[in-house]
Amino acid sequence: MRIAFGSRLIPAVLTGLSLLLAYTASPLQAGDPEFSYITPDGGQRGVVNDIRLRGNRLDDFKSLVFYSPGIEVTEFEVKDARDVRMKVKIDKSVPLGEHPFRIVTESGISVLATMYVGPFHQIEEGNANDSPETALPVPLNTTVNGRIDQEDLDYFAVDLVEGDRFSVEVEGMRLGNTFFDPAIFIMDAEGTEVARSDDTRLYKRDPFLSMLAPKTGKYTILLRDASFEGNSRSGYRLHVGTFPRPRVVYPAGGKVGTSIEVKLVGDGIPNSTQQVKLPQEVTEEYSFILGSGEEIAPSQMPFRLSQAPNVLEKEPNNVTKDATPAELPAAFNGIIQTENDFDFFVFEAKKNDRYLIRCFARQVGSPLDAVLTVMDAKGKSIVSNDDKVAVDPEVDFKAPADGKYYVRVYDHLRRGGEDFVYRVEFDRFTPEVTFTIPEVRRYSQERHAIAVPQGNRFAVPMNVARRYMSGELDMIAKNLPEGVTMHTMPLDKSARSLAVVFEAKPDAPLGSSLVDLQAKLTGKDTVYDGGLRQQAILVRGRVNELYWTNIAKTLAVAVTKKVPFEITVEEPKVPIVQNGSMNLKVKVKREEGFNEAIRLEFPFRPPGLGASYSVNIPAGKSEADYPLNANSRASVGNWHVVVVGSANVGGTTWIASPLIPLEISQPFASVSLQRTAVEQGKETLITGTFKTISDFDKDAVMRLIGLPSRVTAEEIKINKDTKEVSFTVKTDEKSPAGRHKSIYAEFVIDPNGEPIKHRLNSVELRIDKPLPPKDNQQVKKEEPKKPAPAKQLSRLEQLRLEAKGN
Repeated sequence: MRIAFGSRLIPAVLTGLSLLLAYTASPLQAGDPEFSYITPDGGQRGVVNDIRLRGNRLDDFKSLVFYSPGIEVTEFEVKDARDVRMKVKIDKSVPLGEHPFRIVTESGISVLATMYVGPFHQIEEGNANDSPETALPVPLNTTVNGRIDQEDLDYFAVDLVEGDRFSVEVEGMRLGNTFFDPAIFIMDAEGTEVARSDDTRLYKRDPFLSMLAPKTGKYTILLRDASFEGNSRSGYRLHVGTFPRPRVVYPAGGKVGTSIEVKLVGDGIPNSTQQVKLPQEVTEEYSFILGSGEEIAPSQMPFRLSQAPNVLEKEPNNVTKDATPAELPAAFNGIIQTENDFDFFVFEAKKNDRYLIRCFARQVGSPLDAVLTVMDAKGKSIVSNDDKVAVDPEVDFKAPADGKYYVRVYDHLRRGGEDFVYRVEFDRFTPEVTFTIPEVRRYSQERHAIAVPQGNRFAVPMNVARRYMSGELDMIAKNLPEGVTMHTMPLDKSARSLAVVFEAKPDAPLGSSLVDLQAKLTGKDTVYDGGLRQQAILVRGRVNELYWTNIAKTLAVAVTKKVPFEITVEEPKVPIVQNGSMNLKVKVKREEGFNEAIRLEFPFRPPGLGASYSVNIPAGKSEADYPLNANSRASVGNWHVVVVGSANVGGTTWIASPLIPLEISQPFASVSLQRTAVEQGKETLITGTFKTISDFDKDAVMRLIGLPSRVTAEEIKINKDTKEVSFTVKTDEKSPAGRHKSIYAEFVIDPNGEPIKHRLNSVELRIDKPLPPKDNQQVKKEEPKKPAPAKQLSRLEQLRLEAKGN
């Protein structure tokens, strides 16, 4: 039903009454506002719409910031922290379809959400239309705002005349509220189903259809969740009318500055066409209005723009000898009309001509799963691709010689049909630089908008992607809010990310703006295409499939009211070296009465630099050490880093330190230590060869780290001329026996009153148990040998002895 406002409406221009509030010991509303949903989920253009906003922390609501011009909040009333009623004016020039926005309060800025703009008068669904007999009557060319609860069935009745076009479109999943899979069914007066639609290529889970009424009479529309699910967040916008609603158009693009006739493939009226006047300049994402007058489709049709003229395929072109001829520059357009259909185009190129060749099919609503191949004059494949962007292919083609070349397009599964439309564009390689803020948590928009408290700072890491260019870059921000400046550093040609800090003056007025981010070569004036490309995930499926997203191309920045704490970092006097470590000293300046615990994070890390995930400053405390470490491949050079902090100020509030210069340097030395062994309770030497890598004037020390318990070794002094090192290692009888491999040498030097530490090579120490003592038992005395027994003589030997007189 429509929203009934209370007796008090607050003009938007009078919302700054609390701008002068400062922190006191009593709790204040702070932290980013939370968005839940709006009702209805969209509005009609050309009128003022009543909208209800639901969320949390909305007490100090200021407005909605829309990414498209022509939409504004003119009045609002804050009911409570969860409920705001407002009037939203939508200019008649605003494009139809999806429009992202953010909630802006005096304390923060919300995640990105969306509302939809349509051409028709709106009515509410109500709750009494759950059977064909109680179907809600709907005039043609009307939008119905409704909701599908668990196992809910919503019925609507329309009167049609035989032969008239009848179109239905649903915005459900696209609204970005929840995983909602709507389906529509059309029944005649006898209850016979005459049409249905569930998923579509153009709008994924959202259905639409267009048909000719088979006879005059009353028809019923059933709208439900395809799986009979639904919940309180399963809102929809049902558009019913006589508007054109094709599945795709052919050709799917055209040359700027021209007027082109396109065929509306899949529209209710067979062979229907529309004349489209194209703009004078190329824009990456362009769409045009389908229909005219009162018969305008609620969603605009995606359409490609280019500087090149169209070449339409001429059948038959299934083999190279019948290829459709084209002269570059040109865009090739065709339809894979039947199963096993192949389309060939032929063009001339000079040696070393290089093109980015892109095929557009799924991106313009076609069911075609295109395969794109470039072949030489003999039909031999040079380069081919299947899926690159949204299942559509693209290839990097460089002509190996002057001559003739072919482009071949077909469906991966050899399917075909009247709507298997495609478009192939040839682009020169244009330099481009794009920015994205990485996710704090997976699938989250957390800290993707900038909320800068007055007199304070907010920081984000920024990833940078270069395309077809190199060199040192400067980042530029245009249209920052009044009193806000952006601080960063030049981006080295090898770097892919940097820290960005936004700072607001103490007297910066509360407000917000959408900021264009750009890049240019340091010392040059050329600004590169690209800018921000920040994906906002609106609906995620059960297995983390992304069903609906929005790409923000400008950065939302808001100035918020003052918060009661500030953080700074002592600038390091020395570099951190590869395989080294250091502690950053973080200090907190608290206003009187504010004693909340503060959580610190280190969001930007140069390549090879590690840091603790977070460090906590307990309630009432005002400083902490933030440990950093650099691995052996840390990027040597001068960087700028930042520490961010959050605390509960009636909600989680984030601020940042100023940018801190941090140098990463090579290690001062290396050492090669020899493994050794020792018995428990004894001493040994660990020796090695020392090598200076970076000269150092002061004496330094080396120590062994990671020694097992009950094992000691005194540190040794070294200088740049040292060649050999030797550590005396002492054990005792209870030192743990075994092989100890995690021992390493640490180099420490203190050149400016601040130690520099880094790890050198590791070494193995084996500790053995002593050998057991020898056996001390006495040797037994030998007993005297007994005489051998007399030999027993035979009888013959005895007689011989007797004969001799013995």
